[in-house]
Amino acid sequence: MRYIPEGMLEKQYRWELVHNQLYYHLYHFNTETALQPLLLRLLQTQEAQLQELRCIGDTSRIAEPEPAFPATVWETASMLYEREYELLQEYLSYQVYFLKSSAGSPPLQALLHSQYEQVNTLLAVVQAYEETEAKHTLQKASPYNVWMEPGYRLEQVAAALTYPTALAFDDQDRMYVLEAGYAYDEPKRGRILRYDRQGMSVFADDLAAPATGLAWHEGYVYVAESNLRGEENRGGSIVRIAPDGTKTRILSGLATYGDHFTGDVLFGPDGRLYFSVGAATNAGVVGPDNEGWLQFHPGFCDMAARPTELSLQNFVSRDAAGRVKVTGAFQPYGQSNMKDGTALHPSFAATGVLYSCNPDGTDVRMVADGFRNPYGLGFSPFNGKLYATDNGCDPRGSRPIHKDWDHFWEIQPGGWYGWPDLLSGLPCTLPHFQQYGKPKPLHLLKRHPRLAGQPQARFAPSSSSNKFDFSTNAAFGHQGEIFVAQTGALAYTPGKEAPSGFRVVRMNAETGQISSFLWNEGAEENPNGPIRPVQAKFDRRGEALYVVDLGIIGNYGIHTMPQPGSGAVWRITKQ
Repeated sequence: MRYIPEGMLEKQYRWELVHNQLYYHLYHFNTETALQPLLLRLLQTQEAQLQELRCIGDTSRIAEPEPAFPATVWETASMLYEREYELLQEYLSYQVYFLKSSAGSPPLQALLHSQYEQVNTLLAVVQAYEETEAKHTLQKASPYNVWMEPGYRLEQVAAALTYPTALAFDDQDRMYVLEAGYAYDEPKRGRILRYDRQGMSVFADDLAAPATGLAWHEGYVYVAESNLRGEENRGGSIVRIAPDGTKTRILSGLATYGDHFTGDVLFGPDGRLYFSVGAATNAGVVGPDNEGWLQFHPGFCDMAARPTELSLQNFVSRDAAGRVKVTGAFQPYGQSNMKDGTALHPSFAATGVLYSCNPDGTDVRMVADGFRNPYGLGFSPFNGKLYATDNGCDPRGSRPIHKDWDHFWEIQPGGWYGWPDLLSGLPCTLPHFQQYGKPKPLHLLKRHPRLAGQPQARFAPSSSSNKFDFSTNAAFGHQGEIFVAQTGALAYTPGKEAPSGFRVVRMNAETGQISSFLWNEGAEENPNGPIRPVQAKFDRRGEALYVVDLGIIGNYGIHTMPQPGSGAVWRITKQ
């Protein structure tokens, strides 16, 4: 198959136009005289790259976007390095996958050569700035020990919560907060708290943990139950709760017993309920890293949402008792694939998928598939399109993946988004994804559907980029940008380099630029402020940004435990 995914070339050209302006900015504000020749060379290379992209495809109708310029030269150089490295991987994917038959074409070879030069030069420039330039212009959000963009006020509005995962507002501005009942420990029960002028009350309880998504619609509250322990063998569910607290399970049987659960729930402009279900595994293969849920669901595995054929691959591991297991992709633990082209038939209880249904749970439809953990969903109030965040793969299990990004997708109805073989829109066979000392990841699927596109943006690996919202009010600022909660890495070493995530970032979807808005540099070791943001949501008027803080859920790197009651909800307003 030879093709360029929808919007891929246009996105690359738009990004390169942004880079052109960023290089000019860096050149003019550079503080190190010795770097000027290198920066001039980067500018010249950038102009040549734009011409090479014009030779690969039609870019004539792409308008030049207006980027935001970082406040420091170190931030500018770092942003350019990260973005140029991403583009390098995209250009390499033309050579090894999308345009493989044209891999030797002069424009593509010239583009790759200049891209390598840019990435290497930018890395040297970033390192040269390390000792002398400010890394950011955030300020401490007094009295809390976290960094935040200047000009905003941070306050705590709900405390002592146990693993909160979502909030919603009704038409009377009452706030509903969902407590999951689970954070990588023994599942308990989820509940919904309601906050109004009279204070806090329990609106609903006894939800099958983890409870993960929450929405209010026309007088009812909708919540996603993941039911990790498999009560009544019903799988995950969507529950509708009436104003008097009466619960109706409108949909059951979702495949939520594995690593990832149901994610967000929300209503679209069409009046339908949209919700997501994550993949059972990290990268398509059940292994020892799944023993937490295997003891309760030994036959559970990933299930396809569309007809699929598997390549002949099997993976060898030892279970918790030391026994050798040979396991194929999309198979239960210890069950191998015996032939090339093993057929998988689509299942209603698929994994890594977005669904929609009527408000009463009828007429369930697959919206899109090929996701790993699409935890955040949102319809843009500006263009009406559906967007999703998706957590990338980890370097663990029988098929470890190195440095996969989290990603932000524009959703095309019926689209396939690549997991488990095209990661962040890129083939897993790229050297970038191979973990040192581990086998190179190969494609698990014998044939791939056409990839729906490329991410609007990629977030830092292991940042756990989750629920998001759009800024619609100019009085708050950054109108049109998207605020994304990043829950943070599950395993990190305190005292060393700051772990990814533990922040709220804002993103410009047109330019793909990502900037930190709020950041807890101390991660779980600093409970004085938001710890693990899991949702960013504006109030109904767009005047205040609310941040749901999951709290302390434990650090796999040093084996600390979750702490019930450490979660909170925070409000950010313009000063």
